[in-house]
Amino acid sequence: MVSTLIFFLDFIKSLPIIEKHSKKVNSGFSIVVGVILGITYGAGILIAEYEKGILQKREILFIGTYLMICHAIIEDTLLFLIFGANLWVIIGLRFTFATIIAYLVVKYYRLT
Repeated sequence: MVSTLIFFLDFIKSLPIIEKHSKKVNSGFSIVVGVILGITYGAGILIAEYEKGILQKREILFIGTYLMICHAIIEDTLLFLIFGANLWVIIGLRFTFATIIAYLVVKYYRLT
């Protein structure tokens, strides 16, 4: 599955319109895959992009922190919905806290 996702990412990056914004696509794709499918798939893409030297340590820290808090949004939310939780509260809080905490970690953590 990870190999398919990496192939798909490389295909998307080869499109002319995407080449202009490739930095945003690299980090964004890891976050989207991790949030939707789970941390394992998001991390697989993140590792592949890091090994290619495309992402910086600061971006890896942000994406990793974000995915620790907000991963597998579909699976986890469905589990909580079974027990009567509110869909929008769960999704909203996870996205909000993930964004704030990841931003604060990157802002206050110095990478050497």
